Amino acid sequence: MKNVVIKTKFDDCKNLREILNLINTSFFEKTAYYLLNIWILYPLLMMMITYMSNKDVSRNIMFYILTFIGSCGLLLGLIKGLKKFYKKEKISIKKYLPIVIGIVLLLWCLITCIFSIDINLSIFGDYYRKEGLQTYFFYGGILLLSIMIKNKKLLLKIFNKLLFVEVIIGIIALLDNSITYELMNNQESYTGIFSQFNHYGYYLMFGVITSIFMFFYNKKNIIKLIYLLIYTFLLQMLVLNDTFGCFLSIFITLFLITIYYIFIKKKIKNLIPILGIFILVCATTTRYNYNIVQKNFNRFFGDVALVNDTIKESKKEKDKKKKDEILNKINSVGTTRGTLWKYGIKYIGERPIVGYGIESTKPLYFKDKVDQSRPHNILIQFGVFTGIPGIIIYILFIGTILIRNLKKIKVLDDISILSLFIVTCYLMSSMFGNSMFYTSPYFFIFLGIICKNAFYKKELT
Repeated sequence: MKNVVIKTKFDDCKNLREILNLINTSFFEKTAYYLLNIWILYPLLMMMITYMSNKDVSRNIMFYILTFIGSCGLLLGLIKGLKKFYKKEKISIKKYLPIVIGIVLLLWCLITCIFSIDINLSIFGDYYRKEGLQTYFFYGGILLLSIMIKNKKLLLKIFNKLLFVEVIIGIIALLDNSITYELMNNQESYTGIFSQFNHYGYYLMFGVITSIFMFFYNKKNIIKLIYLLIYTFLLQMLVLNDTFGCFLSIFITLFLITIYYIFIKKKIKNLIPILGIFILVCATTTRYNYNIVQKNFNRFFGDVALVNDTIKESKKEKDKKKKDEILNKINSVGTTRGTLWKYGIKYIGERPIVGYGIESTKPLYFKDKVDQSRPHNILIQFGVFTGIPGIIIYILFIGTILIRNLKKIKVLDDISILSLFIVTCYLMSSMFGNSMFYTSPYFFIFLGIICKNAFYKKELT
């Protein structure tokens, strides 16, 4: 019997340049699309794994999926970069400035790990968050995969899958029985498959904004009605979730969307059902016999009044010790975020150049008898982790992408506008919340969509 020889188009290639030349551009886009689909659909897989085993196994598999997808993204990015290099294409630093700054940010994070109080923790992260330096690189891989997808139809398919999965998870979360309890990682109903209700709130934010723009995007009335129902359901889940930081971010984002559609798009008709449903859901959604939105706003305005009164009182006091005692009243605002921010700023001042290292806040807070692991503010977090230079580079990275998109907001397509508002919404919520390895990748998918727009002077088609 003769040996079967499988011949490929790469067999005759003599060097790496020839191999790279044979790789079609569509290969990168299709591969990126299928890899991101794995991430979009993984929550359904996690529910089944959790039900058949336990939440610890499910959690580890989630991280393995991120590792695989992120690593593939970095590899594809490297191959594409080499392809451009061998083709001798002119690579402009100004054009790809966001990517250049992103690389600098990762390199700075690497440098700060050397000076970390716990190098192993900074590189690999802890058991709960798994957000060490290696995970930052995986986020970079997710970003690169998203940048590679330029076909709008493929992006719309991703958005539809995201909404489908969110609706399924939301329905199961509402069915409070023993089976759904196990499917949801043995967490309370409004936590989804995630370990904490705030994390589920971040996930719901992506779905709420996406459903709004899918409603705007489609022309057929029956399809628009379906997306309107999805928006209503996910918005109600978000309110029931009772994460005020996420709700407040949605509230402000919806206000910005309204401004955009009135003054730039000059289309008010589509806004009426969206705003009407938002008001209706906020007015009628209750939990434990109280209106959730009203309770949160009462607490919010109470915190604002407390801060204002405390500052006025402290100004009248001349004794430094008594002044500090008065100012300590502020520590309780924002569910003790005042305390977290105060100590976080103190840690930045102690090591302003290189910080304490990634994931260093838990041992620092523990030393000061604060029972939390993060400052619940992304800028303070970066400052403690990587010093003031880390904050500056992070702001430059995100700011460059946003500014370049805002400059041409009048010509951006609907998908880019959707992604721009989602990125804005997430960034606002990050001022009050925490990043997690299983929610942050969604942010980087949408950031990648607007990141590629930052490379070009005009709209991508």
